[in-house]
Amino acid sequence: GLLREFRRGAKRANAVIVTKCPQHLTDTDKNEIVRQIQKFTLPSTPIFFSSFRYETPVPYFNHLPLLIDNQSISLISGIAQPALFEEAASAIYKIIVHTTLGDHHNYSEEDVRTFAKMAQKSPILTTEKDWVKLFPLLEKMGLQEARFYYWPIRVGFDSPTFDQYIINEAAKQCRV
Repeated sequence: GLLREFRRGAKRANAVIVTKCPQHLTDTDKNEIVRQIQKFTLPSTPIFFSSFRYETPVPYFNHLPLLIDNQSISLISGIAQPALFEEAASAIYKIIVHTTLGDHHNYSEEDVRTFAKMAQKSPILTTEKDWVKLFPLLEKMGLQEARFYYWPIRVGFDSPTFDQYIINEAAKQCRV
């Protein structure tokens, strides 16, 4: 997958986390991934696997009804890999249009007016990351009736030792 830095930097890592893994990654696949990663890390570097799952979409404003399966919706996302968001949404909803913006898009009031018009035709589903930016603008502009929803995700780790590893590492830092 995509790395945040060059492979040679892996020797400095305290741990490696393989993210966005399929929910049912086999032990054989994990072992192969570990083998490939260990070519670049120190032998003692722990390797963890994480995956995420989508929760129930949440209305931006509490008075809005919940979305229902197979409902026609529009997607808006300003994330690095919008295809994953669209793929997950299309498994549950009928996607009318997906407006993709650049990662870390800085939403404007003009953007929000355009999206609010779209929301008159179909509810808008965004990522939680986009909600953080859009919600204050919708409130500021008095658009609490606009049908906007965000889709929270929950990250999980497949290793029962991950939490303890983090606690131990934090304790080491506190002693410094």
